[in-house]
Amino acid sequence: MAETSLRRCFCPSRRSRIRSKTARRPSWRRTDTKVDTVAAMIEGSHRIPVENHIAHLVDLIGAGMSSNDILPDRQVRFLCDAMLGSLCRWLRLFGYDAEFGGVLMADRELEVRAAAERRLLVTRDRELASIGPRTMLVRETELEDQLVEVLTRLSLNPIPTLEYSRCAVCNGALQDVTREEVAGLVPPYTWRTASRFRQCGSCGRVFWPGTHGDRICARLQRVVVRLGPRVSDDGTGL
Repeated sequence: MAETSLRRCFCPSRRSRIRSKTARRPSWRRTDTKVDTVAAMIEGSHRIPVENHIAHLVDLIGAGMSSNDILPDRQVRFLCDAMLGSLCRWLRLFGYDAEFGGVLMADRELEVRAAAERRLLVTRDRELASIGPRTMLVRETELEDQLVEVLTRLSLNPIPTLEYSRCAVCNGALQDVTREEVAGLVPPYTWRTASRFRQCGSCGRVFWPGTHGDRICARLQRVVVRLGPRVSDDGTGL
């Protein structure tokens, strides 16, 4: 099965987060590593005005989670704060619904959005993580270590392939489209030669098999190997 890849990845702004003078907390240091150019992406000549995909709401328990609280992989939905932009993009490449809070979103806004959309709020900020219960404090500082930490603590079973990936730029769901549907949205040579096309249902970006796919999958594979033997939903080993 051909793997989809992105040509470039938009990194979130490095601007400082906005805090009110009356609610200022001790300063923190950004710890998310700048993501590599992880995929081959071509922006179409126009954007398709489709509203962001909204998945089914699910309930998560971020603190004191027991085995009975673990949800099937694709039902776990994340909201990553401004300190975890790289983690957010790679969760999307694994196929998880992961929204990015952005540098301009205040802590209270993150809390309200996570509750409204039943997302697990993932952060490096101890004070923000303390609001609970749908929060997770990420302790690791390196990207692959963060992925291993989050996936392990939630007992998730990711698959090291791009077959299930979401749009790494906007988190939209990717759908297979025909060659005729992307005519004029991709370079002529790519349109003639690519074996497969997928399009984001939110931002309209078009993706096709590219040379960076192997490098992306290699990182996904390294993370999965570090997770060790897992147990599938039917109780069998993976």
